[in-house]
Amino acid sequence: INAEYGGNVTGSNSVNVFLGLGIPWLMATIYKAFKYESGDKRSRFVVTDKSLPFAIALYSITAILTLLLLTWRRYSPRAGKAELGGDKTVARISSLFCISMWVIYVVCASLYAYEIISFD
Repeated sequence: INAEYGGNVTGSNSVNVFLGLGIPWLMATIYKAFKYESGDKRSRFVVTDKSLPFAIALYSITAILTLLLLTWRRYSPRAGKAELGGDKTVARISSLFCISMWVIYVVCASLYAYEIISFD
């Protein structure tokens, strides 16, 4: 990555994370402030970290699988020896793979956080 684009990507991802985490927390806090009295236990916005290790492990697995896909695309003649572009069929399969990694992460992390699934 060229240095001029690296800062843009990093900054863009930072903004996405800050907004993606900050806005829902702000909305929940405002909602609870109007819904409950200040002394009520339900008025607090508590985030437990019991599902954090699972989410980190799952994220790491999906990230490694995605990096392996990109590495394969870079060195594979079938993929055009490029991370982006190349053969349309390979590009579409790669897109579906990346989208499926995201869906798997969101679904599994959510199910675990809501204790619908557990690995005890």
